[in-house]
Amino acid sequence: MLLANQEKLLGNQKTEHDELIKKVDDIRASSQNLEGKIVMFMEMTLKFANGDKSPLAQSRSPARLTAEGDKLCKELSVRERVAANCEHICSLIDEVGSSNPYDIQKRCNDISTTSPREVFGEETHGRIKLKAFLMDLPDFLILRAAALVIRDKYFEEKGINVDDILDES
Repeated sequence: MLLANQEKLLGNQKTEHDELIKKVDDIRASSQNLEGKIVMFMEMTLKFANGDKSPLAQSRSPARLTAEGDKLCKELSVRERVAANCEHICSLIDEVGSSNPYDIQKRCNDISTTSPREVFGEETHGRIKLKAFLMDLPDFLILRAAALVIRDKYFEEKGINVDDILDES
């Protein structure tokens, strides 16, 4: 009986050990992903500080897609994916708990750049990454352009005209 209890205890310890190793591996993968995003963010910050602008979105408020950004979003079927996943995307945006346009736009950026597979699906996310590679752009820029599509769809669903926001300020 004592031997059976020891074997059970060892089995439990092995299971706990294996679970901890998996968690450490998950943390390691997440930190590597985060490190890459930090480097990319630093590079983009330097580029923008030196006068480079995104070819896909203009920054004048309210931000809008450029003609190139609009064309790219059409090519990648971003609008179709957002429309197909609209209910889920709107629920993610509603989690921010604010009706402030800045907060909504920021949440759209966060959703697009941190959860692209969830928002656009695996296939479209793969096409976004491939297009970013072919254009020699960080996928971050394409995902930020896609965030504007998300924002516009959200505003449409909520009956908000983007141009009316300027009139209120």
